[in-house]
Amino acid sequence: MHGVTTAIVLFILACLIFPKVIKNKPQYYAAVGAVLLAILLDALAHVIGAGGFTKFAYLMTAILQIGAVF
Repeated sequence: MHGVTTAIVLFILACLIFPKVIKNKPQYYAAVGAVLLAILLDALAHVIGAGGFTKFAYLMTAILQIGAVF
């Protein structure tokens, strides 16, 4: 799932370079927040390492990635 996050981050960075691509700024900022939260959850899952939290973080990361794409 790291490849999906990488692709979303690359698109977000491309939008910073070409700001005219952004049609809906609140939606863009929501996607940025979702990606940052997904990265934070992934880092916490690696640090904490508990089985239940890792599964929760994986699920939430997937939901946040889906939200960032839409």
